[in-house]
Amino acid sequence: LVVIPEAVDDSLAREAFAFSSKYAGSWGTYLELNGLEPDGSPRLRASSGSDGEPDVTALALRLVKSLLRRGAGSLLLPDLDRLHGFSLWSVQGGVGQMTEYHVDYAEIYRRETGIIRPPLHAITLQLSPVDPEDIEGGTFGAHVGGIEHYARHGYKCRLAP
Repeated sequence: LVVIPEAVDDSLAREAFAFSSKYAGSWGTYLELNGLEPDGSPRLRASSGSDGEPDVTALALRLVKSLLRRGAGSLLLPDLDRLHGFSLWSVQGGVGQMTEYHVDYAEIYRRETGIIRPPLHAITLQLSPVDPEDIEGGTFGAHVGGIEHYARHGYKCRLAP
């Protein structure tokens, strides 16, 4: 587990928080990685499922580029030739509420490509404009069983509990 303080530009984090607060419910998109630009920034393309939400796509593109520029890029660089994209989701919860969300990246990728591929890296951004000492709880979990887990249990454990 690696913590990257100020992982995205502060003004962008506040913009993403405000956008997510105004957006009706959760939002998400998938951005395909198609190599690097000459300046070293990622060449990203929105998936076909994102075409109807240009505001979501534009914000997601800026978040990934900021994240890579501000610290995650050096962590991901050794695996860049094995990364195929970024799945971004925003989930909101009110003060004193627990926010649970299950993102099955392999299922999202399977829907887009027909291929089951567990994620190589997972990153979560906490964008609420509160001080760290004012946050209670918080768990980020990832199952590391890979393809065997899906074969045995299915998507969201539909085959076996």
